[in-house]
Amino acid sequence: MKETPSTLAVLGAGGRMGQAVLDEGEREQHVLSMLAVFSPETQASQEGLRWSKARVAKDAATALSEVVSCGGAAIDFTTPEAAAHHALLAAKAGCPFVCGTTGLAEREMLSLRDASADCAVVYAANFSLGVATLAALVERAASLLSGDEFDAEIFEMHHRYKKDAPSGTALRLGEAVARGRGTRGGERRGERGGMREHGEVGYGVLRGGGIVGEHRVMFAGRDERITLGHESFSRALFATGAVKAALWACGQPPGFYSVADMLKISSSKELG
Repeated sequence: MKETPSTLAVLGAGGRMGQAVLDEGEREQHVLSMLAVFSPETQASQEGLRWSKARVAKDAATALSEVVSCGGAAIDFTTPEAAAHHALLAAKAGCPFVCGTTGLAEREMLSLRDASADCAVVYAANFSLGVATLAALVERAASLLSGDEFDAEIFEMHHRYKKDAPSGTALRLGEAVARGRGTRGGERRGERGGMREHGEVGYGVLRGGGIVGEHRVMFAGRDERITLGHESFSRALFATGAVKAALWACGQPPGFYSVADMLKISSSKELG
């Protein structure tokens, strides 16, 4: 994966993930400089930046225009509404746009897809390279383990402050099950109890403490069980993936991309 020295705009610089991205950009030798964009709620964080490569940008539009002139890209960890707006600004500027904001509604996701006609958009609910590999393994396992004989259950745990449930990563793993089985998609069981329906994908959600993230996908048969999983120990791994995606996106034509595209991970249908 080729990485070209670049300038990055960090949208949502005052948040936990924005701070982690700035930390990673400071360490990454291919990042020349960063423009930090703060929300009004984190205005106080603009004073005394601890990153030698970073400076504060006036606003998102200004930052996007500047980084695109340097051949750079933008990384967004904000809110669903802000991410959709930033995607349209990126399209207008022709700036590669990497989005890790979760909880996007259909209309907000559509904004990202619309933007991808004019710039490279890399979207992921989880920028962990390990999770991208897990999704590929889950898809392959689902293609081998018939839904008639194996039930699929997805369990996820996160910190007490996470708003969306199930997590975007859990839903992505459900989609991997669906792709492997050739079905429309995994169904959310929510709080409904009782006997499970044929081919249904279940989700279990736990929130507490400072858990960064843990995901398990279980294929349960009558006499055996297979479990695939991933555990995150630090937000740094998400920031590392997002920065790598931004450096990669700088060399891509307009289009809608995933971490799997960046890693050249094939679908189970292509693997055979």
